[in-house]
Amino acid sequence: MDINEVRKYFPVTEKFIYFNHAAVAPMNLVTCVYLNKYLDDYLLNGSINYLKWLGVVSEVRQMVAEMINAASDNIAIIKNTTSGILLVANGLDFKEGDNVIVPEREFPANVYPWLNLKGKGVEVRFAKWRDGRVFIDDLLALIDDRTRLLSISHVQFSNGFKIDITKLGAELKKRGVLFFVDAIQSMGVFDIDVLRDNIDFLAADSHKWLLGPEGVGFFYCRPDNLDKLNMTNFGYTSVVNSSDYLDYDTTLKPNASRFEEGSLNMLGIHASFGSFNLLKNAGSEKIRQNILELTDYLAERLTGEGCIIRSPRDNEMEKSGIISFSVDGSDPDLIYKQLMKNNCYVAFRDGAIRLSPHFYNTLDEADSFIDILKSMV
Repeated sequence: MDINEVRKYFPVTEKFIYFNHAAVAPMNLVTCVYLNKYLDDYLLNGSINYLKWLGVVSEVRQMVAEMINAASDNIAIIKNTTSGILLVANGLDFKEGDNVIVPEREFPANVYPWLNLKGKGVEVRFAKWRDGRVFIDDLLALIDDRTRLLSISHVQFSNGFKIDITKLGAELKKRGVLFFVDAIQSMGVFDIDVLRDNIDFLAADSHKWLLGPEGVGFFYCRPDNLDKLNMTNFGYTSVVNSSDYLDYDTTLKPNASRFEEGSLNMLGIHASFGSFNLLKNAGSEKIRQNILELTDYLAERLTGEGCIIRSPRDNEMEKSGIISFSVDGSDPDLIYKQLMKNNCYVAFRDGAIRLSPHFYNTLDEADSFIDILKSMV
């Protein structure tokens, strides 16, 4: 992988230092090629080639499955991460007195669906943050005989802390607690194996580290959990004979595609197909190495300039593509706004500046970023 060649696929680099993939990734030329190919077909032929489009849907489902070591039958294409969480929150047969465990400071997509169960008498138990981390022992200490499920982000959105989902999944399996992973901040970059990690449910979206568009998400359901979820979104494509429009046979599909209740986002799926091919050709290991090398370098440079690193990075297990920092004695919101005016596209989260570079970003960009930062503090 020649990084200079890869950067040509990202015209955004000509104007911005784009360190904000934990929010929304920029469009790239490879994705545009696949997207335009679909649009040209749609424009010239209408839906004549719909069966061909369904083939792309199958390929995308298979590519997602390979990212997490699942069978493609266990993957549903949905509209976003929240949709996947809602499938479980509203689908499981919760009883009054049950409880669900989530960490404090989670992104609200992984909080509100569980809090909404209050009307059923379900308690949400929040594990405390300590030193910018969520400790597995603190999560496990909240479990009792009425704990049905634990839901957690693989990587925390605000400071990038990455939890050991392999260890956590093993402990939850021992205790008979269902395990939900929000993988939006790690999928496509960091290792996830739903079998090894004993993950029952997983949801993610394509518009961050997967470099795809908004409006295309993915849901994994372990096969033996399919019938544990009530079909709260029962639609015409949930059933086995979905192309027989007047049969009205309500027999559910025997796999996760039952959760694709209606017409899919073909435009977004074709765009995602382009993004996934770009990532596949770059190589997951190389992508991960580049991101970690860059975030390590940024942490070192920022520390050298007297900045306070807010992201736990004491060991490799905790590191992700997100690094958060503040400048002692300076208003972080003001610095954030000044960085944005200087074409440094970053984020302001939890009182700190958040950087989230991808594999096509470079050490030279990191140096330029530090120079800009130094000029304003």
